[in-house]
Amino acid sequence: MIVNLRWQGVVVGLSLCCWLCFTPLVQSGECMQDVSMQSYASSPVTINVGGKDARVLVVPGAGINTTDLYNSATTLLPENAVYLIDDDSGHIIWSVSQHGAALNMDAMQFSINTKVSLVDHNYDGHADLFYVIDTQGQVFRFDIHNGAAPGDLISGGLLAQLHDPSHPAVTRHYFPVDVTEVSSANERYNALVVGSRVMENPDGNAVYDEVIMVRDASVFKSNDSGESIVPPSPVSRGMLKEVASSTIDLQAGQYSGWRLALNTLQLTPVSAPVIINYQVLFTAYVNNQDCHAYLVARSLIDGEQTARHNTISDERMPGSLAEIPERLVDKTVSVLVSEKGYPSLCVGELCAPASVLRDDEGQVIPCDSSFACLAESVFGMFNPVQRGSWSIDVER
Repeated sequence: MIVNLRWQGVVVGLSLCCWLCFTPLVQSGECMQDVSMQSYASSPVTINVGGKDARVLVVPGAGINTTDLYNSATTLLPENAVYLIDDDSGHIIWSVSQHGAALNMDAMQFSINTKVSLVDHNYDGHADLFYVIDTQGQVFRFDIHNGAAPGDLISGGLLAQLHDPSHPAVTRHYFPVDVTEVSSANERYNALVVGSRVMENPDGNAVYDEVIMVRDASVFKSNDSGESIVPPSPVSRGMLKEVASSTIDLQAGQYSGWRLALNTLQLTPVSAPVIINYQVLFTAYVNNQDCHAYLVARSLIDGEQTARHNTISDERMPGSLAEIPERLVDKTVSVLVSEKGYPSLCVGELCAPASVLRDDEGQVIPCDSSFACLAESVFGMFNPVQRGSWSIDVER
């Protein structure tokens, strides 16, 4: 589920995770690490079914037969599916799959083993839509029609196809989709970010890892009935600009997003990319560097390197790479907010101020490590609004 926190007009997209995880082994050169590439059901969310509010769990197909959510001793349910389960009764109230479901889709042929990303667009407490990705890199969007009967409750379709068929991968994993809304003077869209772990062989010698951003502008466009419709033609890899090739002008509308090939940067991703203040952050190993672990930051809008206020240079990614302890490489990237309203960027228990700090004389306090410098660049010159620091004027 996505929660948007707003500070002085800045939106911070944070993913809320819960349970249902499996832990495969991820290898990077000589580095071997147990990594929680997690498959999740959602936390309970509220939707309106037939005029009545209901608390539901949204469960990916790969998790339905391995939990107590749905107790079926005799029948295994398809894993190329998504299920809505009543949080009180445990009954399945809606499903989507290739066949035999409430909504049938020919494209839904492959297992779904990552958490579903839910969005409440109008902040009314009801989930409005969700995104999910399968093991072949297909991204689906499903729109929830709150108030409708179960048969008309959800519609959707295939939004993007991200897998590169030229790589005959044996091992493939896509991290869960993270999403946040982007608005500018010229356009409005949901930015979807997903990372991939694609290996040609179990030894991890040939990897084709990527971080991809897809723009979904159709979610804010309505048909004659006032409903948003998934475009009939999904976003393909050819519609995504490769970041390393040239400067990207996504404002021109020529591309539907970007993709960053991590093998060219000698990076192996470990944690799922998350969106924080229009930056994409994830942890990774740098290959052939004795298992050094790093936090990586890229611009959400164009995938380019992020700028720092106090840059510590790095030959591969100036201003966008910060070393972290190896034991934290599989930890979630998050933001914590102090009682005074100041944010901190955290990877596990490692935290640093996520904005530039000043001393009592108003002078900038220099950051003292690559992690601290990267962290303070997330919000930059940030001053939270303090209670009692404003006045009200009445104009007559």
